[in-house]
Amino acid sequence: MKEIKNLGKKIKSLRKKNNITLTRLSELSGVSQGYLSRIENGKHDPTFSVLLQIARALQIQIGMLYEEKPQKNDHINIIRKAQRIKREQPEKDYSHFEFPTTIKNRKMRAYITEPSFTPIHVTGNDERTYFVLEGQFLLNDEILQEGDLAYIDTDTPHSGASHGEKKARVLSVIYSYDT
Repeated sequence: MKEIKNLGKKIKSLRKKNNITLTRLSELSGVSQGYLSRIENGKHDPTFSVLLQIARALQIQIGMLYEEKPQKNDHINIIRKAQRIKREQPEKDYSHFEFPTTIKNRKMRAYITEPSFTPIHVTGNDERTYFVLEGQFLLNDEILQEGDLAYIDTDTPHSGASHGEKKARVLSVIYSYDT
């Protein structure tokens, strides 16, 4: 819960630093003003896609929303296990860990996902790599086993889900052209 409050404070601080009203941030991000207010007040844990919309509207890299202290090196960013942020979407039985980096102008994002057993459809202007760490991962009609990797080319819609008796753990690396 502390992470959610800190995230909200950081968004509010960056918004005010840039002299952007809540109404204007809503317009720029496409996120409702009420939802933004709940985020800023630490009352709602936003999804990654919402955070990405907010970061784009603030014209910052998403990692800056989590930055607590400057890194020693602007080109190498170490994210310790304790710094990972777990995001859960209980309504979809889905969770993932984010690795909040502060590297400016980065195009890649990495996650460890625990996909639900219900396939989630994915689209977007990006390239993706899925590496199965544990369990089985159903990618479209293919079952990937532990140690298998799949590369998804730009603009290729697909769906993914855990398969078998236990949830899969998948390292997802996404290269985004529009961040």
